[in-house]
This record gives sequence, C-alpha cells and structure tokens, in this order.
Amino acid sequence: MCIHNAANHNAPIILADGSLSDQVINYLKSKDLTGATIFGGEATISKGIERQLSQLVRSKE
Repeated sequence: MCIHNAANHNAPIILADGSLSDQVINYLKSKDLTGATIFGGEATISKGIERQLSQLVRSKE
C-alpha cells in the first residue's frame, strides 16, 4: 500500500533509523515539500522524526 501511494503521487519513500540523516534533510529541503505521510506507529517512527518532518514542511510555507 505504501509503495502504491508514493507512486501515485510521484513521491519518494524515505527510510529512517532513529532520526533523519543530514543527507535526507538536505534532499527534502531541496524539494517543494507540501506535506508528508508517515507510515508506521510510534514504535517504528520516533516523535523526533515526526518533528523534523513537520519543521521541513512548515519551512516551505
């Protein structure tokens, strides 16, 4: 389901382990990010990653 959703919206799938790397953050900053969809529960995706993504989306508004 995740892959189909990303493909339908021409969106990347970002894999993260604990936090977003500088490389991923720089990649996301270079895009015209209008939103993000997080797949996985809190046991998989930390609140830190959620905050990082929120800041990246907000900074483009």
